[in-house]
Amino acid sequence: MMTKLGGAVPAPIRTHNLLFLIGFCAMLVGGCGGGYDTEEATDVCNRAEQGQASCFNADVMTQCIACFEDCGRDCAQAETCPLQYHCPD
Repeated sequence: MMTKLGGAVPAPIRTHNLLFLIGFCAMLVGGCGGGYDTEEATDVCNRAEQGQASCFNADVMTQCIACFEDCGRDCAQAETCPLQYHCPD
């Protein structure tokens, strides 16, 4: 963007654009984080429950959904009964 003086872009505009770019990048990196949305997480956990119903209860379902929302396909299932779900370290 040129000014009437034919010089560079004024500092306030550059700062505004830089702040927008930083915010946008932070949203992409931190906001999306690889986790599933609630519907996807619930679908995955419903399928897991069907295969291992004897080790599933309401608390396990809540933990499962939260895990898949937080870390997506990286969510790990401990081989316990009742089942336990956690994000890897």
